Parts: sequence; structure tokens; C-alpha cells
Amino acid sequence: MTAQLRARLESRPARVVLTGTEISGDSWNEIALVVGGDSNLARTEIRVSADGFLRSRQRLSGTLRSRNVAFEVDDNVRALLVKDGRDISFLNTVDATDTARGIDLSDELARGLYRVIRTLREFQVRDLNKLMHLHHGANFSVPGAGKTTVAYALHAIEQARGRVDKLLVIAPLSAFGAWEEDAVSVLSPPLLWRASDRKESRTRM
Repeated sequence: MTAQLRARLESRPARVVLTGTEISGDSWNEIALVVGGDSNLARTEIRVSADGFLRSRQRLSGTLRSRNVAFEVDDNVRALLVKDGRDISFLNTVDATDTARGIDLSDELARGLYRVIRTLREFQVRDLNKLMHLHHGANFSVPGAGKTTVAYALHAIEQARGRVDKLLVIAPLSAFGAWEEDAVSVLSPPLLWRASDRKESRTRM
């Protein structure tokens, strides 16, 4: 009988459950090490977060090939792998595109319900343009680089396109002063803020 590893997806929480048949102890230990999941004492099941599984997919594939272990996935894991592959391909395409120069977003920034009234710097326009072309993204930079400005500009554009109507901010209370000040200085009309009853957070409704 051929050694085989099977993967199924559990939705809550999102975890991939790996089970195997005819897999040697050494191979099983290496698989558990590669995916970084929790293996039961009987060495018959490994549970790993969906993100952890996706991060380890290439190393896992190489390990299974070298160990002569067949791999079978259910429809949900297959869909997860296909979506992740598309996201990686899409991200590589965006990264390969010159998004730093020659970009005119003036029409996008001025035609929605919220107009962007702050002049964006070249690197902010670059970041905004890249985020506009990603299915999901994040903006990391040093303090004072204008990440809040870019976030507001992106929200204004997405709102004008009819794809969003609310903005939820989750942050330490110490950060909210900047978000509230920039709501006035970046957008016209400014976003209206509603503080929640809890002291830990405030949300724009």
C-alpha cells in the first residue's frame, strides 16, 4: 500500500487537518516539522492553521516527493490552494509593475463622495496605486510616512467605486488622535466618527 497524506479543511477555526496511512515514523515527524502543526500522540493526525499550511506548501511538497508520499486534498483545501496560487501570481504581477512614477490619480481622488484634499507625496501615490491593484494588502512604513493618509485616500476611492461604505479602524487608543485629525485634513467632507461604548475601541460608522 502506498504511503499517503490526506488534507481536509475545518472552517471554525480555519485549520487544515492532515491524516496519513502507511507513513513511516521518520516521514511523519518530518511532515509535522515542516508544517509546524500539532501532532497527536498516536502520530495519525496533524492540525495546522490554514495560514501555516499555505506558508509551508512548497516545503511540504518537496518533503512528500522525497519521502515518496502521495498527497490527496478535499475540495475545500484544493480551493484554498488555488486561491492562494492566484493571489501569489497577482502579487508578483503587481510587484513587477512600475507603480512609482507617472501615475495620475487626481480624477480618482476628486470624484467620490469624499474628496482627497491633501496633496499626496510621490511615495504615497505609489503605495496607494499598489493597494488599489491588490485583492488585499497592507501598508508598512516608519511613523510619519503618511500611512493614515493613504488609508483614507484608498477608502475614498473604494467608496467612489461603490465597493465599500464603511471604514473600521482597530488600533490602540493612542493612535486615534491622528486618525481623527486626518479625517478632517485629508477628506472633504470629513468622515464622521462614532465612539463605541467600550473604552478600548472606536469605530467609524
